[in-house]
Amino acid sequence: MGSTTVSSDVTEGVGLPVSSRTFDAVVAVFSLLTVAGIAADFRSHAAGISFAEEGFFTAEHVFFYSAFLVVAVTLFAGTAHRRSRGLDWVAAVPPGYRWGIVGVLVFGFGGVGDFFWHSAFGFEESFEALVSPSHLTLAVGSVLFLLSPLRAAARRGEDADTAFGAVPVVVSMTLALAILGMFGGFVNPLVRPYPHFEWESMRSVVTMLVAWPLVYVGAVVATLRRFDLVPGAFTVAFGVAAFAIVQVEGYVWLLVPAVVAGVLADVFAVYVRRVGIGRALRSRAFTAFAAGLPAAFVTVYFTVVDLTVGIDHSYLQEGLFNWSIHVVVGAVVLAALVGVLFASVVADGRAAVTTEEVS
Repeated sequence: MGSTTVSSDVTEGVGLPVSSRTFDAVVAVFSLLTVAGIAADFRSHAAGISFAEEGFFTAEHVFFYSAFLVVAVTLFAGTAHRRSRGLDWVAAVPPGYRWGIVGVLVFGFGGVGDFFWHSAFGFEESFEALVSPSHLTLAVGSVLFLLSPLRAAARRGEDADTAFGAVPVVVSMTLALAILGMFGGFVNPLVRPYPHFEWESMRSVVTMLVAWPLVYVGAVVATLRRFDLVPGAFTVAFGVAAFAIVQVEGYVWLLVPAVVAGVLADVFAVYVRRVGIGRALRSRAFTAFAAGLPAAFVTVYFTVVDLTVGIDHSYLQEGLFNWSIHVVVGAVVLAALVGVLFASVVADGRAAVTTEEVS
């Protein structure tokens, strides 16, 4: 079921060095180090780092910008080498890495902007770090180059149904989810046990609980359309990405709902391998999965919070903002209903594409 589309760069550039698993591995390893440094930087921002005391070149900044430079040099060196063999600059970019090159340029621009932003306004703290313009630029650029090994594997038509073959796909997916989870912290309930804090807006928390599981469902659909994945791939990807998120404020046990979501995704992946992605996305099984994963995620999230730090049941206003049974169960049901809506949209879109291809 894995993609069999081969890049024109590959077919036209026979004998030329192209992206390979070794090339992907170099990019993936230093992308991993980049994200690890970004995660450590987020922890520093959450702790209230001082620009006046630390300056811009903190240990975290030096670490992740250095790792990023290795990624950038690798991509541009590979492109220059292919260019020296007669291809134009666009065709010389290794297959699957064109958006990666764009991402490197965007990230580099964001890094320069980050320096001037911090110099002018100091370091962001807490929520500020999520919406800072320079940080958002870094987020967009990083996601583009982090997904490059996955795109390269898809362009080569490689399978990911073995542990070795799945590495570039799982690493890319994991790192992209980690970045989305950190920079999208305002819609990510894994950042902290929100129902424990009476000052958190209940409306915002319910919105997070409905929105974030759809990221997982979307990642599953996007990945399975291109690859057969080795069992356990989603559990690893969701769990490791969640760890990058929960370590920022130290609520490590919030890993549990993410891991549960990964297990359900792996179960659905087994079904997809049996019937094919086209049939699976138009089946009742997909609707059940798209509703069941969010419902399970929210249920486990509330359970874990209640068993560890406890859910706040006090009133902020008389008769309002109470984490009552109505709100808790309602959030589970709402997440499931939105998942059903998501499944119907995906199924209709898939059917439309199939009809056009047949005609």
